[in-house]
Amino acid sequence: RFDFNLSRGSNVLCHILHIVGLLSELTSLLLRENELTGSVPSEIGLLKKIHTLHLEGNDIIGSIPSEIGMTSSLEFLSFGKNDLISSIPSEIGLLKYLKNLNINRNNLTGSIPTEIGLLTSLTYLSLSNNQLEGDIPSEIGLLTNLGAGLPGGLYLTSNNLNTTEIPTEIGLLTNLNFFNKQI
Repeated sequence: RFDFNLSRGSNVLCHILHIVGLLSELTSLLLRENELTGSVPSEIGLLKKIHTLHLEGNDIIGSIPSEIGMTSSLEFLSFGKNDLISSIPSEIGLLKYLKNLNINRNNLTGSIPTEIGLLTSLTYLSLSNNQLEGDIPSEIGLLTNLGAGLPGGLYLTSNNLNTTEIPTEIGLLTNLNFFNKQI
């Protein structure tokens, strides 16, 4: 097992993410709040054994690469509080062990991919404070573990989502204690 933790104020100001892909045994990468710049490289898909990828609170730009779907052991993913743009890649649905997905406070656009419904292990989903639009996909109703863990819940606030018609499948989320859909 190999962990790499430079969280909170380590002042790492380089483009370290490009070399991370070479660390095939890496299980945990914690680089939150480090003022990291640059984009998430496609090499992220080489991290086959990674369980935790925490890149929240940096200055990461660009899009979430489709290669994220190749990180098949991932359980915790946080790209929150960055400057990511573009849409959420449909390959996110390949992360069958994912329990916690936080990509709030970015500039993501497009709709929530229907493949999100494939993430049946999710207990926490935060897509708040982006520029997502369109309908909330009915496939969200397949995420029956949402709210079952701590933290838990479904957070969709501060987007441009159509909230006039909430899918009835939301009613299937019996573990959900908190659902925030406020515009």
